[in-house]
Amino acid sequence: VSEKIAAKEHDDSEWVCNSYDMRPSFNFDDGTSVADYRSYPHDDIYPIVITQEEKCYHCERIRLVEEFILLYDLRVVERIDGSADYYQIDENGNDILVAKVEFGCLKVLASYVYEYISIKSLILIVQFEAIIYSAKSLLELGCSNQDYTVYRSSDLTFSYTLSGNAITDDKSWAFVRGKTFILPDSKYIKRLFNFEDHRYETFIAGKDIQGNPIISSCEEKKLSPDPTEDGTPWQLSLVFFKREVLDKYYADTHKFSVQDGAISGPNWFAHLDTDRNDEFVVMVLKDLGKMPYKEQVHWKQYNVEYPDGVRLSDTTWNRWFAGVSSDTKNASDLLFKSLYEEANKKWEAKYGYPIYLELAPGDKHFFDELHSMNELYNDSTFDNLILAFTKVVIDSLNEKQLVNGIDETNADVLALFARCNVKDNKKSNLKGGIRRLQAVLLSEGIECDNLIELLCKIQALRSTSAAHRKSTAPDKKTKELLQWFAIDKYPHKDVIDGIFNRLIEQLKWIIQQC
Repeated sequence: VSEKIAAKEHDDSEWVCNSYDMRPSFNFDDGTSVADYRSYPHDDIYPIVITQEEKCYHCERIRLVEEFILLYDLRVVERIDGSADYYQIDENGNDILVAKVEFGCLKVLASYVYEYISIKSLILIVQFEAIIYSAKSLLELGCSNQDYTVYRSSDLTFSYTLSGNAITDDKSWAFVRGKTFILPDSKYIKRLFNFEDHRYETFIAGKDIQGNPIISSCEEKKLSPDPTEDGTPWQLSLVFFKREVLDKYYADTHKFSVQDGAISGPNWFAHLDTDRNDEFVVMVLKDLGKMPYKEQVHWKQYNVEYPDGVRLSDTTWNRWFAGVSSDTKNASDLLFKSLYEEANKKWEAKYGYPIYLELAPGDKHFFDELHSMNELYNDSTFDNLILAFTKVVIDSLNEKQLVNGIDETNADVLALFARCNVKDNKKSNLKGGIRRLQAVLLSEGIECDNLIELLCKIQALRSTSAAHRKSTAPDKKTKELLQWFAIDKYPHKDVIDGIFNRLIEQLKWIIQQC
C-alpha cells in the first residue's frame, strides 16, 4: 500500500481488504458518461497474492499477481494434486523455486517480496487472524476476562479478546486480529529480477617466448583489441579445451544447444571451433567472458595448454578471421546434420515432399543429441546414440508420402513385394519406412542396396543393443551384426564415427540422385 493508506490503517486493527476482493472493478452507472474502471477496487492498495474462491466444480485458486510473475520472469508448473511451483530461470538455465502453493497456502521467498515492495516504494501489510479455544476455564488458565483491546506499535497493530465461552463445550477462547507493516528499503534491492554473477575465471591463453603458459582473465575490458600490444592478452587469443567439455551440453539439449560453430545456453551465446576431428574444441578468450561464471568454471576444468602445431580448423579460420562463409568439412557429426537437412530439401524439391518428417517437439532432442563420442567406451552414451540414429534416419521417414511414390507395375518393385510377402501386391500393404523408401527408389530405377542395408543394420542394432536387454550369449545373427559394425573389435567411439561416416556417404548419394 501507499504511505497514505498505511498511515490510515495503522490506527485500525481490522483488515485492509480480503484477497478474494482484489479484482478489477467497473462502474458505468454513476450518472456520468465516463466509465470508471479500476484494476483493483481500492486506490493505492496493490495485492501480491490473489485468491479466487471455489465455484461449482472449480476449486479455490491462489496465485501471485501477474506483475510479480513478469518482473521475475517466473514460470508456473502446476501439479496434479493442485499445488503449483513458481520458478525463476537463472543465467545457467537452473530452476530457482521462488514461490510454492500447497495445502491452500502460498509461500514466497522473503527476499523477493522485500525487493518487490522496495522497487515499487510501497509498504507491505501482512494481515493475520487467529482464534483459539480451550477446554480449560480462564480461572484454570490463570487468566481473567479481557474485553476487546487494541495494541499499537510502530510496525504492528492488532486487537485481542479473551473470554469465557457460553456457546460451545470449550470453557474459554481467545481471538486476535491485526496487521504488521514492513517498510521498503533500498538495501532490499538485490537485482533478483536480473541476477548475474559478475566474476570472471582465468584461462590458459597461449604461451610466452619461453614456452610458459599465459594465464589471463576472460573479462573483455581487461583484454587488448590489438594483438601487437605488449603485456595484455589479446581479446581473440585462442583457448583450447578437451572435447569432453561438450558432454554436459549434449546431455541436456532442453537447456543448451551445440551448433555448427557455436554453443548457447538460456541467456548466453559463444562462438566455438567445433569443425575438428581431433580431441579439442577452441574458443576465443573474450567469448568465455560472455558465458555465466558457473559455465566458465565448468570450462576451466577442461582447459589445456596451447598444443604445439595445433591450429584453428580452416572452416573456423575463414569464418572468424577471413570473413568468408565456409561449410563444415571435418566434424562427422556436424557434417551429418548439415547433409541431413540438405538431402531433405533436395528430395522435397524433386518429389514435392520431404524424405524425413520434422521431429515432434518431444523427439527433437534426438537430433540435437547426435554427436561424436568423446570417450572410447561408454555403454549408456552408445545406446542413446543408436536410439537417436534410429529415430532420425528411420523412424522419421515420411512413410505416408513415400507410399504414394511407389510404382506397383515396376518389375523390381514387384520382386520386392514378393520377398516381403506383400498381400495382393498393393503398395499400401508394404510395411515399414525402409522398405517403402526402397520401393520408391526402385520405382525410379535407382539401385539402393547400400543405403537399405545400412538402414536395416542400424534398425537391427537398435533392437539388439539399445531397445532390448542384451544377451550374455548372443545368437548367430547378433554376432554377425556386431561384426558388421566392428563393435567386437573397435571402441564405441570409433563405431559411432563409422556410422556417421556411412550415413554421410549415403546422404551425399541421395543428394546426387535428386
